[in-house]
Amino acid sequence: MNMNVVKGFRSNEIERGAKRHLQPGNLIVSDGLACFLAVKKAGGDHTVIVTGGGPDCVSLESFTGVNTLIANVKRSMDMLPRFGYIAARTPPMPNRLLKLAENYG
Repeated sequence: MNMNVVKGFRSNEIERGAKRHLQPGNLIVSDGLACFLAVKKAGGDHTVIVTGGGPDCVSLESFTGVNTLIANVKRSMDMLPRFGYIAARTPPMPNRLLKLAENYG
């Protein structure tokens, strides 16, 4: 997985990213957004699956893996501040007490 910040979904941004991160001949599957046609300018093959937008497009089998990946990454980013909050407020525990937990696994 490689996620990058883009200035927007514009052809020049997609073409620049494709030239930087893709090899010629790579197959790119997109949801039909017009800017993804710029992948061909970078030497890639492009297949379009028009989703139509809305809540029904999330259930398309072709995008299940991508949607799951994005959801997991977003959820992980939300969890980091919470872990930091908990870690900062957890009192230290002596090693002898930590070792007791090993006997009750």
